[in-house]
Amino acid sequence: STLIVEEKEIPSDFMHLAIQESYLAASGPITDCSDLVRHSVDKCIGAGGKVCLVDVSTRHIKYWELSQKAENSGCVAIILNATYNNGRPIACGSHSYDELGVPFICISNNTTNYFQKDAIGKTAAIEVNILGQACHNNSNQETICS
Repeated sequence: STLIVEEKEIPSDFMHLAIQESYLAASGPITDCSDLVRHSVDKCIGAGGKVCLVDVSTRHIKYWELSQKAENSGCVAIILNATYNNGRPIACGSHSYDELGVPFICISNNTTNYFQKDAIGKTAAIEVNILGQACHNNSNQETICS
């Protein structure tokens, strides 16, 4: 995955185990949609056309539920707080084998602090290129997803 904010690349990891082959890209201003998890709201008001930052470092969540809420709010991408492991993002988690409609990536706690203080409102560009676990390449190198 790639996350670029104001021409600076930020370490990130992609969401694992989505069903479909996922080449997804989006860009837009960053907005804080943490209330989707913190207060269990169904929509992030004013998120239409924006990249939604969600800090969930202290909560257990269902990734598919978060992505559905973010997509319903009009988010063009999701940046989720994750934890660092020896300076690298750990696996972002699994998406419960359903389809992602927007790019979904994870960043570290330290990076999230940067976002909360400095990046809200700045433009982020996100790109993911993953092959979901339920997908495989056939003998003709065509991607088949079940």
